[in-house]
Amino acid sequence: VFWGLDKKLAQRKHFPSINWLISYSKYLRALDEFYDKNFQEFVPLRTKVKEILQEEEDLSEIVQLVGKASLAETDKITLEVAKLLKDDFLQQN
Repeated sequence: VFWGLDKKLAQRKHFPSINWLISYSKYLRALDEFYDKNFQEFVPLRTKVKEILQEEEDLSEIVQLVGKASLAETDKITLEVAKLLKDDFLQQN
């Protein structure tokens, strides 16, 4: 398991300040069989969450250049869902 710590997250008071885009685990594939057997929704949901967080990272660059108002509604929703995931699921209170 590699936890990629991120100074920017720490500065924004997001703890643990682990960057979800560069962190990884070599155990994911080993656990896939367990999840498929016991929690069939887990692997597809994990994949979808990672896709949303990656898309949010890509969209944030566009927002910095041209502003959030210029985004399509679906992109705005993606940003909001990513914010919910980060603030309510990935961040400790």
